[in-house]
Amino acid sequence: MGSKGVDCTHRALEERMHAVTVMTRRGMSAQEISVHLKLTKRTVLRYRAKNRTSTPPGWKRESDRRAQAALDLARQGMSSADIGARLGVAKRTVNRYRAGAR
Repeated sequence: MGSKGVDCTHRALEERMHAVTVMTRRGMSAQEISVHLKLTKRTVLRYRAKNRTSTPPGWKRESDRRAQAALDLARQGMSSADIGARLGVAKRTVNRYRAGAR
């Protein structure tokens, strides 16, 4: 492999590491990032350690915000199916949010 191939590989690695950093700062969990970027959770954790990246204090993960929104809508009387459609998650996921709040 020539140096051109190495450069492309190195650039791709840097881009993935940067994406992990950005997603982490947005409050995404390592599991959520791993699914989105098609990496293992362990790889995400390694990238975080190498970049010394952690979620900023006070930030909530996207899934936490979604769960809170689901609970707020449920309190307004919406069904799990309607909440799921509005938030873009499955009815089953909404039911898990609701069960976790009890």
